[in-house]
Amino acid sequence: MTAEAAAISITVKIEKVTKRIEKTIDIEKIEQEASTLIQKLNSELLTTILETLDDALREGIPKGWQNVGREERRILLEQGYVVYCRRIYKDEKGQRHKRWMIYYKSNPISVPAGE
Repeated sequence: MTAEAAAISITVKIEKVTKRIEKTIDIEKIEQEASTLIQKLNSELLTTILETLDDALREGIPKGWQNVGREERRILLEQGYVVYCRRIYKDEKGQRHKRWMIYYKSNPISVPAGE
């Protein structure tokens, strides 16, 4: 790394699963490229959070369910699309399930008033 570059490291940890995002930025262009940098970091951070959550939830799937692969999902935000992949499972009856959706329904996220 030179004096014109700086390294950024963001660590995402959910349960026992840890992932890291690392970027090198050009200090001389940071002001001109700040918006693009923040957009890319936001997108990559949300993708990493969602995929790390999927990895952590993999541990608690019911017995008898089979992992049948991953499915791409896109979320449109103000900054653009966030693309990530999540595992799809089939139960004993052949019905498809997305494990983190089941987790979310039983553990809804609450945001305190005023935030």
